[in-house]
Amino acid sequence: MRIVHVVPRGDRPWSGTLTVIVNLAAALASRGHEVEVWHLGEWSHSDFEPYVALLADAGVSRLNFDAERNLWRSSKTIAQEAKSRQVQIVHLHGAFNTTNALLGRTLYTPYVFSPHSGYDPTSLRRSEYRKRVYKLLFEMPMLRRASLVIALTEQERRDVIAFAGRPRCMVIPNGVAQPPEVDGRGFRSSIGLSEDNRLALYVGRLDIDRKGLDLLLDGIRKAPSWHLAMIGPDERGGIRWLRAEIARHRLGRRVHLCEPRFGLELHEALASCDVFVLLSRWEGMPMVLLEALAHGSPAIVSPEVEGFVPVAAGGAGRVATPATLGRVMEELAAVERGSKAALSEAARELAARHGWPLVARRYEEAYGSVVTDRFRCRHH
Repeated sequence: MRIVHVVPRGDRPWSGTLTVIVNLAAALASRGHEVEVWHLGEWSHSDFEPYVALLADAGVSRLNFDAERNLWRSSKTIAQEAKSRQVQIVHLHGAFNTTNALLGRTLYTPYVFSPHSGYDPTSLRRSEYRKRVYKLLFEMPMLRRASLVIALTEQERRDVIAFAGRPRCMVIPNGVAQPPEVDGRGFRSSIGLSEDNRLALYVGRLDIDRKGLDLLLDGIRKAPSWHLAMIGPDERGGIRWLRAEIARHRLGRRVHLCEPRFGLELHEALASCDVFVLLSRWEGMPMVLLEALAHGSPAIVSPEVEGFVPVAAGGAGRVATPATLGRVMEELAAVERGSKAALSEAARELAARHGWPLVARRYEEAYGSVVTDRFRCRHH
């Protein structure tokens, strides 16, 4: 099949959505499909280098459509390009995105849409009035024209149906690649820690509300034997809030704020931790959690995250609430060596269930059903 993934305009290097697009495109190419990634913006910044290299190695071409600096014209150009190249499937990603709304109006080619948790009820309450208006004018017309909507989990499928009625929707989870062999000691050394220090790690946008970073910081206060490293870009003033709280509670020697890391540097951090912590109040299927599990790092997650990635149910970690996080962390610190090895092995096994080759095969089947339906419609 000829498949195109469109990166929403403005998507940033640390975006989980972008990680999914690039890895899925590479996995589909490895199955013999002709795959391209089209983006509306130059990938000249060094932070994009791991993605550029992965796509090049997989034989996936990239096209940039930002030259005209006009999104409406760019969307029409993309639609015409897809038609002239005889692309069979276009895959759009991300809810409430103007790129997708315009492409939904202009594409001649059948398209599949992934909201990437954008219809979670908690997320919808952010800027609620604007989203209601946008839904009526732009989101629903785009959804109605989509040949298929792909949710990451059964819960997200229910969210899609509640948001849009009953579109054709199926569930395919995110995937994870086999991690590279790295040495985590370099990351620990960079923040002044030895192998003897207990290290909890958070990676992601520093969005206090969505990612539950207020809960995480409070938990660290109640777990004095632990250090916490937080890696990610500022979001909604998160860094300023964190710095103020770290200073107020005198946590500067135990909480380390780090710049975003990519590629091997990110994997070094994921491999360095004793536990990965994600206490999001709402989530889709977080890529970085799967990557941490693939390194054998057990996790502590909120009940909301556990509903999407069964960390505790799979024996790969624990579920914690705001009231129990500190206690859970100290309990993990006391786990014997044999039990720690079992946690790590369970983490790797849980990640292996989400290998990209398995996930790509399911996408291949989904795309094939759309192409088949399109063919039948044309001949009846």
